[in-house]
Amino acid sequence: MLAKAVLKRRQSTRKLAKKLTEKGHPVSKTTVHHYMTKCLGLKPLKLRRQPKPTEAQKRKRLAFARERKNWTIQDWRRVLFGDESVFELMHPPNCQNERVWAQSSAEVPAIDTVKQQLKVMVWAMMSHQGLSELHFVPRGQTVTAQYYVEEVLKKSAADVSCRDMKVSKTGPSWYYVSA
Repeated sequence: MLAKAVLKRRQSTRKLAKKLTEKGHPVSKTTVHHYMTKCLGLKPLKLRRQPKPTEAQKRKRLAFARERKNWTIQDWRRVLFGDESVFELMHPPNCQNERVWAQSSAEVPAIDTVKQQLKVMVWAMMSHQGLSELHFVPRGQTVTAQYYVEEVLKKSAADVSCRDMKVSKTGPSWYYVSA
């Protein structure tokens, strides 16, 4: 029964212990937790929140899949996957989970904060041929379409041995997919 719980969502150890007890196997929620973590190697993880896809996003995904339904492995080997991320250099404290154990609030040290977080934007690409170097956007640089194509796409594509970014009569030699 516990192994089946792995496939189910939102199964608390309390509910599992109750079900086992009802089936004639009296156990505590602590025993269930111990078995799930120590014996099965599982971790109790929170559900991830993510935005629900809009109808337009669903249509685009379906169109993308239909266009590539008959692609061969050779076609997929010409795909460049790229993504960017912004990193904060001074991570703000997590006031929801970080705690200081003290007898009064006067004993809790203050946390230094800054008004304008230092951030850096980083791009990278990957393909069947390998990974690109990380591309760091200089501070103060506005990312325009021209900057993105000239500084990010072409240089990153060259890094992963994808030097032919030209469009031929039969279609593009390389396909770029942004995550």
